[in-house]
Amino acid sequence: MAPRPKQLSLGLTEKMGFVLIISASICKSVVALFTGVFTGKQHRPASYFRHVVYTAMRSASGLATTSQEQWSYVDTTETYIKWCKSNRVEPSTETLSDGTRAHWTGNRNANTVLLYFHGGGFNATGRPEYLDFLSSALESLNQHSDSPRLAALFLAYDVAPYSTYPTQLRQAALLLTHVLQTLHFRPSHILLGGDSAGANLTLALLGHILHPHPDPTIPRIELSEGEALKGALLISPWVDFSHTAPSFKRNGGKDCISVATLNRWSRNYLGGAPADPWNQPLAAPQGWWSGLGACVQNVLVVGGSDEIMIDDILRLGEVLRREWGGGGGELEVVVAEGEAHDVVLIDRAIGYRPEDLRMDREVRRWLKENL
Repeated sequence: MAPRPKQLSLGLTEKMGFVLIISASICKSVVALFTGVFTGKQHRPASYFRHVVYTAMRSASGLATTSQEQWSYVDTTETYIKWCKSNRVEPSTETLSDGTRAHWTGNRNANTVLLYFHGGGFNATGRPEYLDFLSSALESLNQHSDSPRLAALFLAYDVAPYSTYPTQLRQAALLLTHVLQTLHFRPSHILLGGDSAGANLTLALLGHILHPHPDPTIPRIELSEGEALKGALLISPWVDFSHTAPSFKRNGGKDCISVATLNRWSRNYLGGAPADPWNQPLAAPQGWWSGLGACVQNVLVVGGSDEIMIDDILRLGEVLRREWGGGGGELEVVVAEGEAHDVVLIDRAIGYRPEDLRMDREVRRWLKENL
């Protein structure tokens, strides 16, 4: 299918429906404001502000159609250009062999590069909060160094339902190939990372290195023996589309996303394709991740105790730890108590500071240790 159009339009009926959705979400948040005191703390976030805002977010995304949801999205590349202008930064972009773009954040002459894949269920384009997150993390890491230590390449991958699986894996593999062969970064100076769906894509790329995808349009990634990627950062990874783990019910009132939204997003992304180890890491057969430690030195898996995906995230950590294999690297699994899904993006967008979020602090700590 063709990539998402830069400009989307809605018919009158859908526009009216969009207004009704916003109205319904506001009403639900007002109800949450006045009734939350009667809701047991085990069923809502500890923060009353989060309780009200997350209620509105779950309502809006659960009621919206894909076209209504995407009507408000801006093309990732356009977002990057606007972000650079507002932050007085000179844009710098890599164009891959198929025309896909990846945008630099930080100094492209840095010693190490982080290839970053954004979240949003493979349905959302990259938001400016991602660039804020990356920029502030890079600034804190580079501020006491005579030369830039880390920069990021932000992949503007195509989104569903306009482009379905495995398009995004092909684009991620093209980016890694470009960084290795055209920009001449050594594997030991490359980090992979992403949040939510972007963490899913990170795992898909690692799985592709271990077991090349059968689609011939996806370039193979061959690392020389003894040369592993520096690390992989998995923030609130979305790893199973069945959405049946106990935490989906246990944390349903604590998180900012709902099963209904995830089901819609996964249908759009798969486009009818069956589950496989590249699109759902927990669908991988036993032994799939064997030897992961030989192709990536260090991995951080971080999730929030209040997110609906946390049981799947912890199960992923158990599988990776069991099948890690040789290489001498380290796998860390960190649970941020009292935090919901992908707070490095979501809570930043609603006004929280990075230092207020343990998930954000753990990411920065891990990046620093891997430099």
